[in-house]
Amino acid sequence: MGTHFDLAVWDRSHRQTSSLYILSRRLPAHEFLGLGAEICSAAAAIPTHIAESTRQRARADKLRHLDEARRRAVETEALLLLLAELPYLNRDTVRMLAAENQRIQRLLEEHQGAVARGDYL
Repeated sequence: MGTHFDLAVWDRSHRQTSSLYILSRRLPAHEFLGLGAEICSAAAAIPTHIAESTRQRARADKLRHLDEARRRAVETEALLLLLAELPYLNRDTVRMLAAENQRIQRLLEEHQGAVARGDYL
């Protein structure tokens, strides 16, 4: 049985979270405390729940944490799309992060399927 460090989805979501924290510092103060805080919270929850899923014994608990990671990935995507429409940051950079978020969502779905089938515990 591996740890979250062995999972590509954890690594990618962790790197995305770091990127979003750095990017959020470029927001104006009123958005840094608003939208910036929301997107960082949502993004940070993704690798956190993936890591927690690897520490659970029951498959149902693993799947619950992965489901929450998927919900937070969708939330992150929605916030990224909103951020792309605002005049604060480079839209191409934000769109690139949104595309990476979609890849993370696909990896999460694949990983959750493997856990549900018992292929990864």
